[in-house]
Amino acid sequence: MPRENLLHEIGRGHIVAFNILNVGRFSLGAACIGGAKNEIEASARYAQERTAFGHRIGEFGLIRAKLAEMAIRTYALESMIYRTAGLIEQATEQALEQTNSQAITGAAAGKADETHKTRQTMKLLEEYAIECSICKVYGSEVLDYVVDESVQIYGGYGFHEDYPVARGYRDSRVNRIFEGTNEINRMLIIQMLVKRALSGSLPLLAAGAKLQEELLSGPSLSSIPSIPSINDSSQGQWSEEERIVAGCKKVFLLAAGAAMQKHRERLADQQEIVAALADIVIDIYAVESALARAQKAAGTSAPRGATSATTVDTGGNAPVFAASGGASTPGLGTGGVGTSGKGTSGIGSAGGGPGAVGIGGGGAAAVMAAAARVLLHDGAARVESSARTVLAAVAEGDLLRTQLAVLRRFAKREPADTIALRRTVADAVESANRYPF
Repeated sequence: MPRENLLHEIGRGHIVAFNILNVGRFSLGAACIGGAKNEIEASARYAQERTAFGHRIGEFGLIRAKLAEMAIRTYALESMIYRTAGLIEQATEQALEQTNSQAITGAAAGKADETHKTRQTMKLLEEYAIECSICKVYGSEVLDYVVDESVQIYGGYGFHEDYPVARGYRDSRVNRIFEGTNEINRMLIIQMLVKRALSGSLPLLAAGAKLQEELLSGPSLSSIPSIPSINDSSQGQWSEEERIVAGCKKVFLLAAGAAMQKHRERLADQQEIVAALADIVIDIYAVESALARAQKAAGTSAPRGATSATTVDTGGNAPVFAASGGASTPGLGTGGVGTSGKGTSGIGSAGGGPGAVGIGGGGAAAVMAAAARVLLHDGAARVESSARTVLAAVAEGDLLRTQLAVLRRFAKREPADTIALRRTVADAVESANRYPF
């Protein structure tokens, strides 16, 4: 083959293939948003039209709870997708600026510059591979949940091809298979985190080992450099929510550290443990994305560290999959989906439209806050459950009892009235007869 016909670089074609998968995974997660919104609209309208026992079925609490949960999970997915898109866009702009500042001149400038840009693109896409896998897994499973509940709301008609939800139910199933099955992507999320930890680019291994050491020897947790004191609390409207998120991140460190100490380089062979750890990562990324968007809608700062899923804050915050940076979160604006300026990709800027369909100003922010708090409390419960599963699999006796006591301390939180919060979201769905954000 003539050299001028060569695509990319000799011996590095697999890098292109892997990054095509990364882009495909992110795109699949994004595509699931549209499908979920269509199903929510169809279900909301049907719930207003169908009557049973002398009432519209949309008046029944369990139907309203379904509509609310469908909207809440879609809200988390949408927030996650736009957050990730904003991060990638921001990194792309920075890489382009750097490339332009280092432009090569001369006869070979064109070819060399193109090669450099290609390498930069490949490196950038690889950097966000974990986020892309998270979006794929979460998006496909959210859509599966939404279409399943849509069929349930339609009842027997949900199976009838003359009604809109039957096709959605059928078509959704493949999303958990292509672009790498969700099982494979769960393995990849943790494998990539471990790889970066072992290479030193992400100090999770050291932080986890230090946490275990300090817990067993008894000193205060505040002595661990990368983890704030368990008694630390930020001030403001969202301080309790931020404390719960920080606790979830510590839970991951506890569970991941215990698993890596037990199995070390053979952790990948323990697929059930790896999947449970991946579920913790996914829940934290979804919860923090939704919380950041709700805070921006309310006109307050996003959570400290709400940026990438794979960075570690050097200022003393807990290591995360969402822990580095300041108050702004790329990709999360304050309005509905609309035209946005630089730094607020996707979810509209201040002039991009209302934050919730059919709900004005403060009402939109209140509905977003309700959705975010449901996600937070339900997600924190799942994080605790997944960590308990991991710890029981890697420890026993006094060590297990000690770790479970620490887990309870990290996961401690006051219960929220999620029934009332879901009713707030259900009101917004039924008022708009569609996805309300």
